[in-house]
Amino acid sequence: MASGSNEKVRDEKLAELQRYVLSQGYFVPLEQIIQRIYLQSPRLRGVTFDGLSVPNYYDAWLADGK
Repeated sequence: MASGSNEKVRDEKLAELQRYVLSQGYFVPLEQIIQRIYLQSPRLRGVTFDGLSVPNYYDAWLADGK
């Protein structure tokens, strides 16, 4: 646990912590890139996709095989 008796010491400790986190390669992603491959029957109809490209099969149905 780090502590400091004044603002200057706390700023130095914070800078040290930030350097450590950056040196470890930790990061917070700003966006999420998703790639998915779905295999399904060409007879499947009514599939919808949400904003993350996840299929929704709630209203899907199989068409006639003709």
